[in-house]
Amino acid sequence: MWLSIMCLPMNRIFCALPFRLGACILALHVLLSSASSRSGEAAEEPACQTLLQFESKVAPETPARLVPITIHETRPPPGKHPQSKVILWPKPEWTNIGVQLLRVSDVEPAAVPLERMVWVIITGADEHEGKNFHDRVIPSAETWLKGTPAGTVYAVFGRSEGAMWALGNASCTQLPPLADGFDEYSCPTAGAEIHAVITPCDDSQDNHRYDLGPCCKIDSIFSVLADAGRLQNADWLYVADDDMYVHTPSAMRLLGTVDHGEPYALNGDGNTHGPKEADWNKIIDGCNNRVPQGFYYTILSRGLWEPLLTSIRANENLARVCNTTIGSYDTTFGLFLWRHGAGFLPTKDYTIRSDADQWVLCRTRPGQQSHCTPPGGAWRPSVFNHGVRSPEDFTLFHGMFGAEIPFDMPQQSVEVESTVRKYDGKEDPCAQYLLQDAGIA
Repeated sequence: MWLSIMCLPMNRIFCALPFRLGACILALHVLLSSASSRSGEAAEEPACQTLLQFESKVAPETPARLVPITIHETRPPPGKHPQSKVILWPKPEWTNIGVQLLRVSDVEPAAVPLERMVWVIITGADEHEGKNFHDRVIPSAETWLKGTPAGTVYAVFGRSEGAMWALGNASCTQLPPLADGFDEYSCPTAGAEIHAVITPCDDSQDNHRYDLGPCCKIDSIFSVLADAGRLQNADWLYVADDDMYVHTPSAMRLLGTVDHGEPYALNGDGNTHGPKEADWNKIIDGCNNRVPQGFYYTILSRGLWEPLLTSIRANENLARVCNTTIGSYDTTFGLFLWRHGAGFLPTKDYTIRSDADQWVLCRTRPGQQSHCTPPGGAWRPSVFNHGVRSPEDFTLFHGMFGAEIPFDMPQQSVEVESTVRKYDGKEDPCAQYLLQDAGIA
């Protein structure tokens, strides 16, 4: 029996290695693990590598095919999160391959269906007079969110004159209120329909009361969508800034082998070396310096966002954490999720964490030098791209993907990263920032 394994490098040159399957299983001790890195400089593209050399006397009768290798999970010890490995098609990770672990399959890992995802975009209007909705949210709906089912894309505003101006300018139609104090609008686009929700929260950034603004928006939209039955068909909940471009097919495949019933959160701040890079909130560092702090985007499993609702309704919500630690949701969400037993799935290797328009499109800011200077040059886009700020740039990013443009994801599994210790209730040093009756020392 002959099998051809092919490797697909970033420069899309193909190589094939024929060998006998039986001999491979007995003799395969070579490990190949080459994760693409996007931290600080452009990643070096790996050359196509020959893994094994066997003598062959008979040529294979059929052309080589690209097949994924699935690495089986092992049952975790009691109290530990399952070590979920996401095998990204078509670039499997070649680690820990042996007699018990090698399984060849012609079936692409199933992506999460779009109808099982709800997309929440946190935006604002007061200081921009609706500019972000026009420049970022609508272009998102017309590019990377195009094709999502009706009623699954939400833009969350505070109550402000700027919000009303933005919705009027976009020809949005008012719907019946989601709840008392929560006005809902349907906004047509050339792509996905946007449901805009006006919350009782603050839209202004001037007072730096994150608890009354962006953190309030997250608490409010979670609870009102759940109470209105809008999350009943969802297994996953995306929540992010409005300047994200997501390669949606890859994101859905990445989640395809993760159990949504377990408490998981995508963590763009972590990789296989650790759960965090950002070190922005010193108050949180003081009680747990392993909790990630880079939550400008995340995707939460049902097993995680459902327990959050209980705390939100008990006023032990994200807004409380933002108030007691003086930070917005990007720095505080990790602590709130950690309290509820989150397993953080590190996606830093799939993420451009800031200024994606500068790194990929070579945009410049006044007084700044271009990021796209030798020797690195322009980056290629990733799965999650933070810092896309204009309609033109969303269109340009979207043109880099598509059925006719291969997109190679890094050779990197997504596994749960530890935050060292579990939350210890009222006795925990972090409880003072999380619980109403704990008090701040």
